[in-house]
Amino acid sequence: MPEMNDYILVTPAKNEEEILDKCIESVASQIKLPSLWVIVDDGSDDGTPEIIQKASSRYQWIKSVRLGPSKRDLGAHYSYVCIEGFKAATDICSRENIDYRFIALQDADIVLPTNYYEYLIEKLVQYPSFGILSGSTTCLVNDKFICPDQSEKLPSGAARVWRKECFEETGGYIPAFAPDSVSNIKAKLKGWSIRRCSEISFVQLRETASAKGLWNGWASIGKRNYYLGFPLYFAFMKALKHSVRPPFYLGAAYLSGYFSFLLKGKQIQEKDILHYYRHMRPKELIRKK
Repeated sequence: MPEMNDYILVTPAKNEEEILDKCIESVASQIKLPSLWVIVDDGSDDGTPEIIQKASSRYQWIKSVRLGPSKRDLGAHYSYVCIEGFKAATDICSRENIDYRFIALQDADIVLPTNYYEYLIEKLVQYPSFGILSGSTTCLVNDKFICPDQSEKLPSGAARVWRKECFEETGGYIPAFAPDSVSNIKAKLKGWSIRRCSEISFVQLRETASAKGLWNGWASIGKRNYYLGFPLYFAFMKALKHSVRPPFYLGAAYLSGYFSFLLKGKQIQEKDILHYYRHMRPKELIRKK
């Protein structure tokens, strides 16, 4: 059995019986295994709990947390589920004297190459200024591999690793509608370097934001963008971009979510994060084009 290593991993899971086995297999096949992996079952009503129980019986470093019934939610509830996982993981580490230097978060629909965590952790060790790293995303859609637009400047939320000091200095994983985006900018504002490494990629077994259907997923993206502070002109540009190619309704779905939060005034209250996403991030994306 491969040697244990000094990172802990958290995965939220909601009704993932069709793909969770693949996720578990890919983590169990890592060259660098986690010292602890907490899988948080968010009140699943399918075979997800049994899959997690089977995995935890097979691997002593897999632990499970079971939450009460809830609807699938890509917004603030997602951060709550992850926070419960991080709390459980740190409690277990404290009780069992498990030491760790890095903290990882991986969604349940992700399959990794065997050297994924080895590669990212070696980068973190080599470059002490890095606070958060991830690989790049490849989506499996209709049996085809698709590489969505993504920036090397901002790590993915789907399979990322924090340096422990960075995680703690930025307040950990906070309750927010877009917790990964908030975490990225908090790290940058604290002086940490962050990066999405194009040299290594993971596979997402479904299209981004499609777990509840693409309309709901893109409405959620619109909500997140308003919540973070993206300006109205940027929202219209993004909607237009996704209205001229199939499926043509994505732009409308995105705007429906954006305006629903605009009308309710649901926006993050931290001025430094609002300033970044209102003024700096749109310019970065436009220059990239």
